[in-house]
Amino acid sequence: MTNDRHSFYVSGYGKASEEAICLAELAADGTLRKMKGFTGAAQPSYLALHEMHGERFLYTFEKDPPDGAVLAYRVFPDRLELLSRCKADFLGPCHVSVSERGDFVYFASYGKGTVAVFRINEDGGLAFSSMVRHEGRGAHPLRQDRPHPHFAAETDGQLFVVDLGLDKVFVYNIDRESGELSPSGEDIVFPAGTGPRHLVFDKMHRDRLYVLSELTAEVFFLKKGASGWEIRQAVSAVPGLSADPALMVPQTADVLSIGAAIKLSEDGRYAFATCRLGYQTVSAFRASEDGGLHFCDAVRTGGITPRDIEVVGDTVIAAHQDSGLVTAVPFDRASERFGGVASSLALPSPTCVVSV
Repeated sequence: MTNDRHSFYVSGYGKASEEAICLAELAADGTLRKMKGFTGAAQPSYLALHEMHGERFLYTFEKDPPDGAVLAYRVFPDRLELLSRCKADFLGPCHVSVSERGDFVYFASYGKGTVAVFRINEDGGLAFSSMVRHEGRGAHPLRQDRPHPHFAAETDGQLFVVDLGLDKVFVYNIDRESGELSPSGEDIVFPAGTGPRHLVFDKMHRDRLYVLSELTAEVFFLKKGASGWEIRQAVSAVPGLSADPALMVPQTADVLSIGAAIKLSEDGRYAFATCRLGYQTVSAFRASEDGGLHFCDAVRTGGITPRDIEVVGDTVIAAHQDSGLVTAVPFDRASERFGGVASSLALPSPTCVVSV
């Protein structure tokens, strides 16, 4: 790490009466510390930060209907000021991100099969703009019986929506005036039954991206060519590892909630992916000059259900939904191996980690 400490927000499935959104920090020695907790949001399982007019804003949602809502906060050092609360029980969101230009916020809904666009107002609050609904089903009878958008983020002026239920990444064009989404004709189709969950863009190479599948726990390397995005490689996110029954959460094996989060190091040289069920691991992959991935190491993350991660320098911060822990796991580039868990922090059912 280059800084003495690094601040980040954590959110999860905590109740409105609990501090379900927290500000924490990672010190240079790898120690995690809670700095401030915030009540008032019910199950804000994902969040996004945005800076505008010299101020910082936080966007999230309350998870479940009938009281589901999209929330916008102004961030102060000691508090969060609620700016807008838009009813969103028709959404049931699971992922949120801010557009490249800072004009829109995107919400993906796993349960409703929708993607919604909200415009950012001058004061940082949100106003509904548009919504698209996916149709169809995939190969898995339980997990792909209908559409399940799980991730939505913009790059190069297009919105990429990862749909676990349809084995597809939808690529939309965005009307900056109306906020309407329209098909680009560049959708990416994955092998049947893989269940793509999250993706990460390579900021150093705009023609590369990596996708993690939930059902098959694979990391896909894609490259954009003359004919569009192409899958160039698929590697296991848990190569050579076997599931440990002692690390299983109470669910049946056919649910296949394995692959969870994928992130890149700041320089794009390493990809990190987490797996749940009987694995509870983070794996590291080195990206070659052409973008292909080479497995380095995998380690237990020190908790149950590592649903999200953030990469801070050479440390992976993991949020564990089912054990109520955030852990710090260092990665050594010289040996390309993980160290043990350096520190842990107890928080209410954490599912998201976002750097400040």
